[in-house]
Parts: sequence; C-alpha cells; structure tokens
Amino acid sequence: MYISTSNSGRTINITIPDAAYSAIQQGLRLAYEYPRSFALILLVWSFYPEFPFDVLYRIFIGIPKAMFLSVVWCLGFMRRGVARGSYAADYQSGTYGAYTPANSYFSRYQSYGALNTDTDTPRRRSLGMSLFGWGLFLASIYVFLDSIVHERNPAKW
Repeated sequence: MYISTSNSGRTINITIPDAAYSAIQQGLRLAYEYPRSFALILLVWSFYPEFPFDVLYRIFIGIPKAMFLSVVWCLGFMRRGVARGSYAADYQSGTYGAYTPANSYFSRYQSYGALNTDTDTPRRRSLGMSLFGWGLFLASIYVFLDSIVHERNPAKW
C-alpha cells in the first residue's frame, strides 16, 4: 500500500509494509467485531499509556544495556571505581600505573561501570502522554457507548 501526498508539485510516497497493513486491518476488524472488549482494552491502557513504549524500551535498550553493564561489572569496573583484585585493577596497574589518560578506553569503561541503573526514582509523565491517556479514556467511552447505542454484538461481551 502506498500513501501519496503532494505539496507544491512535489510528491512524497510512503510505503507501508504488507505485514503492518494487515496488522492494522486485523486490529480494526477485531475492534469492530468486539467493540466492548476493545473499549475495555482502551480503558485499561488509558491508565498506563506508556506501557507499549516501556515494553519496547526494555526490549531494545534496557536488556542490551543490562547485558553490557554486567560484562563491564564482571571485569571489575564498579560504581565506586575499579574493584580491588579484578581484571580491571590488574590491567590499570600494569598498563597505566598511577596515571590513566582521560580519553582512553579504560576511562570510558570506568564511566560505564559508574552508571546509575537504579529505577527507583519516580518519573514524571509528560504532557503528551497525559493527553494520550485522556484520549484513550475518551475513546474507550465513545466505543463502549457506540456499541450500546447501535447494539453491535451484545452477546459477545
């Protein structure tokens, strides 16, 4: 499927992959066939609108970051510096001695090891996500009331 727009004589073509297009069509079909279930999903999603984005963040950024940091920590680069008796301490004393250059790989790994990975700090929800959550809430009410008014599939609830 192609989406074409033209602005001042120029044409922009955007290709939507067939898998994404079929997923959108399937989602719309399920929303039409099961409107009350879809309204319930929208309602639950409106209370935590960041959920799908957090899942993608954890999969594509959080897990690789945790794997990388665990390797760095196993080498001896800890939050409070190089661990005594570790591979990093042996390498630092054998290669650099008392002076570690500022832009060396060793100093970079020291800074990576000192990263704070605590997730206990609360996050503030941005205005865009708050508006998105309210939009989901209003959409769930609309879909639910529309299914009642038009009596679409009342037995499938």
